[in-house]
Amino acid sequence: MTEGLLIVLEARGIAIADGFREQIDTCYELPLLRQWIARAATATTGEEVFATGRCPTCGAAGQVAF
Repeated sequence: MTEGLLIVLEARGIAIADGFREQIDTCYELPLLRQWIARAATATTGEEVFATGRCPTCGAAGQVAF
């Protein structure tokens, strides 16, 4: 799932900061990863993809709906 997110971000030309890259690599919360992928489909910046809230497991940015 993380590879899919990185592919979408790269295909859309969205640069990601090292901090966001680390969050992607260490996050295993599927609902959050799905949300990031959905946001990446329409976002114009990395900040838009990773905005709001924190993952309860890994601390990554993102609104998680369980």
